[in-house]
Amino acid sequence: MPLDHQLIETTHQFPSFTLNEDLFLFDRRDFKYLFLPGDLIPILERLKEHYYILTIEGKTFSDYRTTYFDTEDYDLYKTHHNGKRNRYKVRLRNYRDSELAYLEVKFKSNKQRTLKKRVLKGNTQYFTPEDYQFLKSAIPYEPNNLLPSLMTRYVRLTLVNFNYSEKVTIDFDLHFRHLKNGKETRMPEIGIIEVKNEGDRHRPLLSKLLNNGLARKKRISKYCLGMSLLDPDVKKNLYKPKLLFIDQMKKQQHDASHSAGH
Repeated sequence: MPLDHQLIETTHQFPSFTLNEDLFLFDRRDFKYLFLPGDLIPILERLKEHYYILTIEGKTFSDYRTTYFDTEDYDLYKTHHNGKRNRYKVRLRNYRDSELAYLEVKFKSNKQRTLKKRVLKGNTQYFTPEDYQFLKSAIPYEPNNLLPSLMTRYVRLTLVNFNYSEKVTIDFDLHFRHLKNGKETRMPEIGIIEVKNEGDRHRPLLSKLLNNGLARKKRISKYCLGMSLLDPDVKKNLYKPKLLFIDQMKKQQHDASHSAGH
């Protein structure tokens, strides 16, 4: 989705904050929402009185590239698709604007908490001996059995509320590339909001502000979404309702655009 002038101006109406390691909330609860990119400006208008926006060298939009790793038989994908608790993701995340890259492990516990560990890494997909030791201590899989499986790219806005207890990421212009069969797809018609806060007691501030249907709460994984779209051989029956939900949202966007043109 192109960054039009009005969208850029809307982000500049937020008070800003700069990158701070303490704000990453490595032990948290996650809540996810889907939205139509055409609703992004109204969403931001509702949030700008309640959140800071991450600003790096004057820029509020960041380009992200993430490479996911999995076993030959996609064991990590299968545990996510099947909704298993105590599951893992392994990924290399490139923060393209800051030229940083981290090797990350995300663990979803049986108490619905997300724990993240990461180490700074050079811009390569190959595991160094230090990477190997990090993964060996963080996951129940043999690191040498992990292969690059999917790459995602997207544009992100990052917000944090005024008492720094809730972080919000807004991702759009999603691209997926399967790293084994070479298939690619782009999803400009849908965006994903993720809310990260500190514990069970806190209802997300964002859900209170967006209670008018601008965002639809839906558990979704970019990794599972990309794999289910691009790999004809993986199991995806439990993800089909989510794909149908996305198709319905995309149709809503198309119908709204068609009506506006008449």
